[in-house]
Amino acid sequence: MDGKQKTRVLFVRYQPGRPSSHSSNGEISQQKHAAREYHRKAKEKRRSARQAEDTANDEALAQAGPLMGSTHKVMLPRSKSTQALVPSPARGLGGGSVDPFNSYTVKDLSPHAHRMLDYSLTYQWPLFSFANPGATVEDMKRHVMGRIMFSATSLYAVVFVGATHWAISQYGREVPQENAMLRLNYKNSALRQLAADVQNTGPNVPNETLYTMMALAAYGRSGEKLKPPPYKPNQSVLATAHELEFYSRLPIEWAHLRALFHIIKERGGLPAISRPGFAIITSFYDILTSCQRLVAPTFPPLESTGSLVSTWPPVETRTPLSYSLGTGFSSLSDEATYVRLCTVIDYVVQITLGYDRYERRSPDAPILYHVIRARSAVIHDLLSLPDSVGDAVTPDSIIYEMSRLGSLAYMLISLYPIAPGNGPHAELARRLQGLLGHSSRLGMWDTHLPFLLWAVVLGGIMAKEFASRAWYVQYLSSSGLKDTFSTWSAVSTIMTAFLWHKSGCESAGKELWEQSWDITQQRAASV
Repeated sequence: MDGKQKTRVLFVRYQPGRPSSHSSNGEISQQKHAAREYHRKAKEKRRSARQAEDTANDEALAQAGPLMGSTHKVMLPRSKSTQALVPSPARGLGGGSVDPFNSYTVKDLSPHAHRMLDYSLTYQWPLFSFANPGATVEDMKRHVMGRIMFSATSLYAVVFVGATHWAISQYGREVPQENAMLRLNYKNSALRQLAADVQNTGPNVPNETLYTMMALAAYGRSGEKLKPPPYKPNQSVLATAHELEFYSRLPIEWAHLRALFHIIKERGGLPAISRPGFAIITSFYDILTSCQRLVAPTFPPLESTGSLVSTWPPVETRTPLSYSLGTGFSSLSDEATYVRLCTVIDYVVQITLGYDRYERRSPDAPILYHVIRARSAVIHDLLSLPDSVGDAVTPDSIIYEMSRLGSLAYMLISLYPIAPGNGPHAELARRLQGLLGHSSRLGMWDTHLPFLLWAVVLGGIMAKEFASRAWYVQYLSSSGLKDTFSTWSAVSTIMTAFLWHKSGCESAGKELWEQSWDITQQRAASV
């Protein structure tokens, strides 16, 4: 090259008779005027962006505009030379490749914010279409889009929640720094916007504000430095359906949840919520958070367990499990509160058999959504019953408490498998351990051996990830149960007389039994 630039000229053939862009009175049409204004503003935007990138330092960039317009610079640090050569993609035409006309209430979202918004709309929020009968996934996406188009609070919350959900879902992988910065910035913006909304409207906050409070209650304590959990293959459909296990791992932001529940109670409770789907989601979350603490839920159930189960298809064929499951509770006690508990246990039996038919794809099986609603309702029933039937430690009080706690433990193993880290597993194991000690002192092993064996196995499974597991293993190996039941299959048969389902319980129970068997064999070898 000789250093001289060559000029290229493009000759365009003149074609008379083509329609003019001017109106009949000589004025420019509205379409032409709008197009010129759009390109003029875009050109000015690009020019100002280049000047800012060439001259401003990091501090000036952070102070140059609102949070949403500058987060992409914080999240994507580049050298000054790179900044000068590559303009930010969010500063191009219209502010962003996904939103070229800046139509959102918050302008100039960063590229990563657009990706997280798309992730949230595609993979996260459509999940809740199940709570809106007749609504499709596309209906749910359109509903959320309608909220974020007119509510900055909703947009901040949806992007923050989507980014957090995406980060937690990166099983075993490192979460990029830009995601952490996005979550931090958008969470703070959502909190500020939420506070302003509440201050402006008082207790009469719109539904969109309630949705934001629920989202921040579920995700608000996730933290900026997330460590995604290891991937768990072959999870039960009852754990993955509606992401029960996922949401049970999230720490709860109680300030938002208490405020949300207070507003709902002031308005008349869950039935008064204008959107039934949101009422169902709130009820589910109320039951989940109550189960994690072993306390009665805040709200009454939207529908009783009995009415939910009554809508299932009639049973056409019976299996061996249907003849034995739950029969061991019938003659244990006639105490009044225990009789109430047995009614709830009968619902647990019906739900277990319904799910068993679903697993076998039987034509008389209920659909999965009906099983999920019924399991939440029966958890509500178990948590609403009294903790005990008196201050005195009697066989009747032990039977009642052990049956109730054992039923909850069974639900956590099989039908309601939430994460042990935030669940009541350790507390259930501790309480069952105390009751087993009382039963031994009262000589109940001579009269209630199958029932106590069921309680020991369930308590040991609850304690799997905690220090009390060693106590249960030791208890099984030293109580003489190995002499009475030489094989695990004999124990499993006894378990089905109470509450037990092989697809959810068998492997965990067998693992506990074999662990105690190893200790027994070691003792025999050392003698």
